Amino acid sequence: MIINEVLNSEEINFLEEHISNVNYNRELTSDEFEDFYSKVEDLYTLQGFDESYDLNDIGKAAEPIIDKLAKY
Repeated sequence: MIINEVLNSEEINFLEEHISNVNYNRELTSDEFEDFYSKVEDLYTLQGFDESYDLNDIGKAAEPIIDKLAKY
């Protein structure tokens, strides 16, 4: 899977701000994809909620990305 073929430029820009060391332009192996997916889930889980456990801006941006990636 090549990430930039699944996600739009806005989603990729968001991820580039929060997740480093990912090449969004090349085919990922299944292990690389699983690692990347875990990083996105961690971002959502650890930074995607405010003190009241409501989605914050990071969570609102990460949630649809996770939904798209879950299809793969």
